[in-house]
Amino acid sequence: MRRLVLLSQLGARTDSPVRFLRWHAEVEAHVATLPLEVTVLRPNLFTQAVLGALHDGVLGAPIGDARVSVVDVRDIAAVAAVVLTEEGHAGATYTLTGPAAVTHAEMAAAAGARFVDLGEDAFRDALGGVLPPWQLDGLVEDYAHYRRGEAEAVDPAVRTLLGQAP
Repeated sequence: MRRLVLLSQLGARTDSPVRFLRWHAEVEAHVATLPLEVTVLRPNLFTQAVLGALHDGVLGAPIGDARVSVVDVRDIAAVAAVVLTEEGHAGATYTLTGPAAVTHAEMAAAAGARFVDLGEDAFRDALGGVLPPWQLDGLVEDYAHYRRGEAEAVDPAVRTLLGQAP
């Protein structure tokens, strides 16, 4: 038996205005045609990615006070291990979120930092020398998706699959 656990993204769909969500949906469609037992994991924004963006005690992003149900990468890894090693997950798609939707200001405060709501141009300027243009454009689209409130839903999949709170 050949199994594949595909890491996708919450909200993946072919008609999305967010390129990364379109690309993930295209990959999902492709692997569905392969002779494999495929399980798709669609995590939300990684907690560690947000906290990794802290710089000099500041977290800046173009998101305002939108809430995002960020998920810990350790929960994603634990779910991947479960669906890879246990029966009954072939063909399933699981949305992976944390236990609550939080703002970037709340995450910054929890890390002893402060949040600055950056405009798109300031966000681009801050990351311009760090990311290639295509990736930066996609990240700006991702943050517009978050800002619209499209990533605040909390899903029970992590709790259900792991038998514990995310």
